[in-house]
Amino acid sequence: MEPIQRANVPQAIADRIIELIARGELGLGDQLPSQRELAKQLGVGVSSVRESLQSLTALGLVQMQPGRGTFVSESFDGVAGRYAAVAPLASTQELRDLLEARQYLDTAVIEMACRRASQGDLAAIRSAFEDMQAAAAAGDMAALERADLAFHLGIAEAAHNDVMAHLIRSVVNLISNQIHATPFSLAVIEEHGQVLEALEARDVAKAKEAVMRVIASSAKHLVPPEQPA
Repeated sequence: MEPIQRANVPQAIADRIIELIARGELGLGDQLPSQRELAKQLGVGVSSVRESLQSLTALGLVQMQPGRGTFVSESFDGVAGRYAAVAPLASTQELRDLLEARQYLDTAVIEMACRRASQGDLAAIRSAFEDMQAAAAAGDMAALERADLAFHLGIAEAAHNDVMAHLIRSVVNLISNQIHATPFSLAVIEEHGQVLEALEARDVAKAKEAVMRVIASSAKHLVPPEQPA
């Protein structure tokens, strides 16, 4: 592997691994080199490798098995992986399309989650939100991004629909690089809190409205406004 040269090291490592899987150099179910070996090959720290693998695990692209190592997920979506590797080059229209897709998916998923979420699901989502609050207070952007990801994937899992959960992971994966460039504010944290409150109350209408506000906030930072024809 060539050494990593990008500033956002964990994301660069993730992109490199996704690229290797998409090109077929790593197959489904294959074991990755150890974290120490990956760090040596890529010229980075072990902590950066560990953070990257945790993110890929959260996205369902790899599986970290204690005592055995890290393996490429058998359900890895090669198409999503190829797009993720070139996500920084995505056109403005492609980003708009992705956000539009996320709008429809997220509102459908939040409705399912309102109706189907178990108490355990709700507790996990609240824990992720509290992690977001703590990371924001500490100014730890990496931890905040991880907690935000856990929050949204937690809602997807709470829908108890494997296809929808997979679609949500794929869309998040496609815009993951852009999400790293999205500034978080107290208002954004509050918007996530409103999603959680509506979900816990199982209020479908309010939950959908809150999700739409979160997506609108993302859109403001990810894509420029459309110019009039």
